[in-house]
Amino acid sequence: PPKAESGTMWRVYKQIFVPIMCGWVCSVVTFSVFPSQIGRWFPSGGEYDTSIYRSFLIYMFSISDTVGRSLPRFLPGLMKVGYKKFVTLTFLRGIIVIPLFLLSSNGLLGFDWFRLILVLAFGVSSGANFGLANILSPKLVGPADKMHVGTIISFVAVNGLFIGSLIGIGLKEI
Repeated sequence: PPKAESGTMWRVYKQIFVPIMCGWVCSVVTFSVFPSQIGRWFPSGGEYDTSIYRSFLIYMFSISDTVGRSLPRFLPGLMKVGYKKFVTLTFLRGIIVIPLFLLSSNGLLGFDWFRLILVLAFGVSSGANFGLANILSPKLVGPADKMHVGTIISFVAVNGLFIGSLIGIGLKEI
């Protein structure tokens, strides 16, 4: 059988633009809000060492992000999410989570239990969002272009982390 002809990276990028942009925005928001705000958190009761407290929250984020990335595989309904719903959920995640992080940093919601729940929910939603971007993108191209999709997804993940970290450094200084 004849092999499908592979397209250019630019053509593939245009085909997967929506899920890739959602994954990128998710990464930027995650890595700008999370580290900058965790760096401002102190244990509410003063019972714990601050560095251990922050390390624990960062560790919990990593675990919940990993769980979130695998969640679409275990919940088949998530794999059927359409693009409009995916974009809406990505947008809502930022609208809901960013103010909660800011409020928890300013003491209004600075309870240790609330911060732990916030970090866990943030990690799961971040992982699920990027996991969905990884699942939806390859479905938009032919078999010969799947390698291009993987390259683009890798670039988007690293670029989102980099841009988000730069923004996070700025937010921490504000």
